[in-house]
Formats: sequence, structure tokens, C-alpha cells
Amino acid sequence: MGLIAARVAMLAGATFVMCIFLLALYSVEIAFSIKYVSPKESMVAYMWDSVRWESASEPPRKVFYNRTLGFVPFYMVSLEGSKRRTEMAEFMDQSAFKMEFFPAVYGSRVTWNSTFELNKTGTHYAMFDDGKVAAKYDAKMCNDKYKRFLTFGEIGCALSHYELYRKCVRENIPMMFIIEDDVWFTKTDEDIQNVLSHLPDPSTFDLAYFQVRGITQYPRIKEMTGTDGYFYRTRASDGTYGYLFTLRFARRILENYVLYAPADELLKQWASKNRAVVLGTRHRFVALKNAPSEKWMVDGVADHIADAID
Repeated sequence: MGLIAARVAMLAGATFVMCIFLLALYSVEIAFSIKYVSPKESMVAYMWDSVRWESASEPPRKVFYNRTLGFVPFYMVSLEGSKRRTEMAEFMDQSAFKMEFFPAVYGSRVTWNSTFELNKTGTHYAMFDDGKVAAKYDAKMCNDKYKRFLTFGEIGCALSHYELYRKCVRENIPMMFIIEDDVWFTKTDEDIQNVLSHLPDPSTFDLAYFQVRGITQYPRIKEMTGTDGYFYRTRASDGTYGYLFTLRFARRILENYVLYAPADELLKQWASKNRAVVLGTRHRFVALKNAPSEKWMVDGVADHIADAID
């Protein structure tokens, strides 16, 4: 009996060792099949976005994640079927961040509630496909203020951004980052993530600009609290090819939206009239592809000059 008990004990011990060995092998297999997310990229570290892996064969895709807001979408405004859209699809594929195309509006194809002629005064309402009124265009106000009328391209551009504001409100999205289809990013993915991680709560501001513009475009008014010096109060500027807006802003601008100027000029006029909280940063990263005058700013030359101006 003692011999049998000894053999049973040996068999049980061997079985236990084998189970431990197999469990270790399985753990190693799991460790090598799961992609590692560093603490720097995790929500625990209060950074934007943990890395989302869609499949083992695809490259990583990062989505900006805010610890209180959730995921912040990027939208690239682009005309369907355009050459730019095809070219920028490659840019989007190579980016580490998820972006979506947003169909831009063809100004010449807008349906109006009344007979529309491009270079005549009058008030017109752009219509949705279901026949509901979309946006008011005051051609007389435009001509009185700027001594000219908007082009079809300007109308389409402004209505494209208008549609994004509506989408923001309709889907209750806290913040939306908008880029156009002729840009490139001047900073690494890690640097971009770091900059955006310092954005304040969206209930405290309306717009934030990330466009690489002239050194006097974003004058520093005062520091924005709670951003570790990354953002400051400024005023709305030219261009709509790289900016972020909040749900607070979208709700406010849609309350009494009137189209009478190009999209960026509308933002400037609205921000001034409504005392909007507009943010600027020295860490801008969205530049136009075909604007050589912007490329020299990438190396920080403009920041040194701006420091002297301040």
C-alpha cells in the first residue's frame, strides 16, 4: 500500500508540474499575441486615447481620448469624387489616428427655396433633401458688407462646416476636430496627442486653432487656466483647415445662423460678436500642403519671433 501511495503521489506531482508548464506556455503565447499599451498612452496616465487594435494584421489606430469626454472624432472635409480625396485617403491610411471623410457640399448643387442667382441680392434658404430648411444665405448682407457676392465654392465650404455643426448637436458630440483635404501634420503622433491632452473642459471654451499661420494670427491675450501653459486665449483667425470646436459652440452658432461671408470670416465675426472663448497654442501642427510660407514655421522660428512680439 505504501508503494502504491508513493506512485500515486509521484503521478499527481508530475501532473501538477505539467499543468504549470502548459499554463506558462499559454501565458507566453497570449503575451506575444496581445499588443502592449504603455502607461503613457493609457487613460490612467490621463493621456488621450488608449491604442485600439482592429486586427493583428492591421497597423495601430489611435483615437484621441479624453478622461471625461470619451473619443474625439477627426473629420476631413472633402468633395466626393475629387482628386484631393483620393490623395488624402493615403494620408489617412498612413496616419496613426482614425479620421473620417465628411462629404463637402457642392455649392453649385445646393437646392434653394426660391430662384437663386449667384450675383444678385436677396435672402435664400438652402434646403435639405427632405425639403426642410437648412441655412439662411443673405446675399444682400454679404454685398453690403464686402461689396461682392459669395462664390459657389465659398457657399459650399461654409455649408459643409454648417453641416458639421449640425452633426455635432444632433449626435451630442462634446468636441470635433476639423481638417480639410489639403493639409499635412507637422508634428509626430505622440506630440499631437500630448498637445491635445492639455485641452481644457469643452464647457469652458468654443474654438481652438491648430493651424500653422502667420506669427501675428494668434495674439496671446491671457493664459488659459488648467492647460499647463499649452493654451491661451486668443481671437478667431483666417482659415478653417485645422480647428476644433465644442458642442457648446455648435449650439450657440446654430441659434441664429446666417450665411453672409466665407466660413472663416463667419467664425471671426461670430466669435467677436458673441464673446467666444477662442484658444490658441504655440504647438500648432496643421499646415497647408502647398503653402511654402508655412513650412519655415515648423522648426519653431515663428515661435521665437512671437515671443519677442509678446
